[in-house]
Amino acid sequence: MDASTKWGVWLTATLVSFTVLEARALREPLTDEKPSGTLSAALRCWLGVQPAHPRRWIAGSLFAGFWGWLCLHILAGWGPNDLPRRRR
Repeated sequence: MDASTKWGVWLTATLVSFTVLEARALREPLTDEKPSGTLSAALRCWLGVQPAHPRRWIAGSLFAGFWGWLCLHILAGWGPNDLPRRRR
């Protein structure tokens, strides 16, 4: 199995598991004792956005920086593994 197929299988499994977990969380009724179980709600909690925590500015900046780097990495492609390869 080549690398492209392995990454495709991994991405498919990740998207399927996300879809299942998100759909289950969206179907659950919200109460005051039990917050939403969606990924968005979990990220807001982990990043310190809701409930508000002083780390929210640092965590949010790091989170945004990571996604910015990932976009540049995918679009521009740099690093030792992204150099053009010679044909043998």
